[in-house]
This record gives sequence, C-alpha cells and structure tokens, in this order.
Amino acid sequence: MTTPAQRARIRARQGAAMAAPPPRITPRRGSVESLTLTAQGRRWPVGAAIDGDTAWEMTTEGAATVTLPVRSPNDSLLRVLTDEALIQRDGITVEVDGVSYALASVSSDGTGLYTLTFEDQVAWRLRQFTKFLAATRATTTRAGFVRRLVAEASAPPRERMRWFIPELRDVQPVARGG
Repeated sequence: MTTPAQRARIRARQGAAMAAPPPRITPRRGSVESLTLTAQGRRWPVGAAIDGDTAWEMTTEGAATVTLPVRSPNDSLLRVLTDEALIQRDGITVEVDGVSYALASVSSDGTGLYTLTFEDQVAWRLRQFTKFLAATRATTTRAGFVRRLVAEASAPPRERMRWFIPELRDVQPVARGG
C-alpha cells in the first residue's frame, strides 16, 4: 500500500516524463517554408511569406503561443482571415513540429504585414465552450471535472483530444464548513 505522498511523487515523475517537448526550431529556411495554414480542409502555404523572427511563449499558466509575421502585399491572406464564422467554428490552424496551434488573433500594420498569433489548439478548443457546468465536490474531483470538460470538447463531430490526468481517480477529502 502506498501513501498519498508516495503517489504524489510517482505522479510528479510521470508528469515530468509526459510533458510536451518544446518545439524544435531549426535555423534552416527550408523547414519554415513548408508551414501551411489549414482551414476547412484547405491548405494555404505561408512559410515562404514569413517575414522576420517568430516569437514563442511556453508557459505553465496559459496556453503556449507562437506568433508568425506574415507578409501578404496583395492581401490574399486577408481573404482567408476575414471569414469570422470559419475562425470561430473550425479555426485556422498551423502545425509546428507535430503540435497544432489555432489562430487566436490577427493584427496588421497596414503595409501588408500581418501578425498572426496562434495558441495551443487544445486550449483554443476548451475556450469555445462557455456554458455553465457544475458538479458536487462530494462526487467529483477537480481532475474529474477537467476530464468532463475535455470529454465535452472531444464529442463528435470534433476530433478526439488526447489527455493525461494522473490524479483522475484520487479521492480528495471535502472540508466541512465551520
């Protein structure tokens, strides 16, 4: 029989082993040139239009983000980005080193340079669900509640999301009010 402290240490070691690796950034121009935006199953190559450095932000408090400065002097990119229903319903995604990112914001400097900020697609999908959910602490743990959120965001016809919650079955004591 293991103690709660031993189980916590085991979970911490497992969690450290399961953490998502940071994206591999290679200095070769050829790897960047292959980046494509995907929307409604169609692909638009944007890698060759990337103008400048890409900013990466990997945090534990929020979603990982990547910012791409894309130059589109003839505004062809604008035609893809102006369909707000498309952006909110299906999202516009880019895949970097096997990790999908969804378009979170767009800004333009007026000269054809668009700054596209993408966030982790899982966080983007979870943010799409805004209805109120409730559960009792006597029957549901925090981890179980998070699992419920992920199950809702993974329901058909949406793509199934992978998840790893080691605390899912750990029962937490409910504090009595005083």
